[in-house]
This record gives sequence, structure tokens and C-alpha cells, in this order.
Amino acid sequence: MIDRWTFFIKNAERLDFIPDDVKDEGLKSAYLEADEHNWSKAELNAYFDASVQEGDQTNERIKAEQKGKLDGKIEGKLEGKIETAKNLKIIGVATAVISTATGLSEEEIEKL
Repeated sequence: MIDRWTFFIKNAERLDFIPDDVKDEGLKSAYLEADEHNWSKAELNAYFDASVQEGDQTNERIKAEQKGKLDGKIEGKLEGKIETAKNLKIIGVATAVISTATGLSEEEIEKL
């Protein structure tokens, strides 16, 4: 392992690939870091743009997941209100009272 690190340190500026026999994750990471330091400005910009785009996609996915959870909660609350309104209607509670208690409109309650 010492010989591999010594080779890397002596040749890092000239290396443009990771040798196939490198298995150590730390050494692989060092090769990748050294490679980035040799990138042209265009390559660095392309890498930065790709990183930003990947981050944006991750954020959009997270937002979509959170929205789905929120939509599910809202839908669940609405279903609960509808079920409550149906039960109150069955026992003869006035539509106006049901509307006040559930937040549903009187027209929605009449349709139940």
C-alpha cells in the first residue's frame, strides 16, 4: 500500500486515469481529487453545472415527495369531515350545524 501511495504522490500531476488494480477507497478518492485539479476551466464549469443540475433534480424529487404526503394528509382530513358530516346527517343534525362543525358547505352536505 505504501508503494501505491508513493507512486501516486510522485506522479499525481501527470496521471490521467486510475489504475485498475487500485482497490483502496482512500487512494481512489485521491486519484479523483488529483484529476479534478488538472481539469480545464471548461471541464470545471461542466462539472459544476452538472452538480447544480443534479442538486436541483434532487430538490424537485424531495418537494414532490413532501407534496404527496401533504396532499394525502389533506385528503385524509377531507374524508374525515365527510364521514363526520354523514354521521351527523344520519342522526338528524341540522345542515347549518354540520357545516359549522365540519367546514363543509351546506351544498356539499346536502349531496351526501
